[in-house]
Amino acid sequence: MSAPTKTKRFIVAIKYAEEETYRSLIASDLSWRTLDIVQGITRRWLVEFLFRTGSSHEGWSQLTKQPGDEGAPQA
Repeated sequence: MSAPTKTKRFIVAIKYAEEETYRSLIASDLSWRTLDIVQGITRRWLVEFLFRTGSSHEGWSQLTKQPGDEGAPQA
């Protein structure tokens, strides 16, 4: 069995007022500030959310009312 790798990580724990448990954010680039990590993950979440909701409205997922060719917009 090999020895564990000695890698430093930056860990941020966040708990919003309405939540019971903490969320943890982990970064391997130690030059980032805590605020940079939190803002970066927030932006990534927003992009993924917009992509998922946008694709569901364009007929690309099972969440649409008419999935498939009939639900896709015409070019």
